[in-house]
Amino acid sequence: MPPEDTALFRRFRPETDVRGVSISLDNQIEGMFGVQIGGRNVSFYTKGIQFGANNIAQVLDGVQLGLKNYSEASYGIQVGLICEASEGSYLQLGLLTLRNKDQAWYKNISPLIGFSRNKRNNR
Repeated sequence: MPPEDTALFRRFRPETDVRGVSISLDNQIEGMFGVQIGGRNVSFYTKGIQFGANNIAQVLDGVQLGLKNYSEASYGIQVGLICEASEGSYLQLGLLTLRNKDQAWYKNISPLIGFSRNKRNNR
């Protein structure tokens, strides 16, 4: 029996989620299980890849490739000019990397490479 949905684990919900590929100038999807390609990609939960100019995921379990990448909880890789993530276990490759907002500002910013090694809180 799979675990219940949590912020870091989510089962596919056919009524609100997309499984596969979504291509659009402005992608706004609750749950993405696959690839989002567009100018702006927004999702609550992404398990897969976001590829676009501006990528936003509340929870990311995968890869973001774009000019500006943002994730509140990230468990994957962000590659772009500006990469921002608050919590999780992730690698950031970008001109400017921002992370862990709860620390002093000078500890949150670094050029080229940023990372965090927080553990997942799955049951």
